[in-house]
Amino acid sequence: MRPPRELSGEPLVIGTAFGLRVGERSGVIEGENGYFILESSARKLADSTAWLAQKEVQRTQLRQALQQARIQQYLEGVRAKAKVVDRRKDLFKSQASADASALQ
Repeated sequence: MRPPRELSGEPLVIGTAFGLRVGERSGVIEGENGYFILESSARKLADSTAWLAQKEVQRTQLRQALQQARIQQYLEGVRAKAKVVDRRKDLFKSQASADASALQ
């Protein structure tokens, strides 16, 4: 299900492994971190019923991730173009004046 740690950064080697038939041996493959020779000893077919059962969940997760990314991009664009003027001091000053007038 998961390639050995040594092969995790070797996409060419993993791709070659998927292309081999049972009993077939590859030639020498130059990977990112060394040279490899692969031999396919067995093949286990994917369980399509298990994948079909979870397909909608996977689709929903992907859709939500895409929506979240688009929202983030939109908000970043709005923030980048926004001109924010901080007027809190004026508001606090006005509020303090109004409170002082109310006490008199």
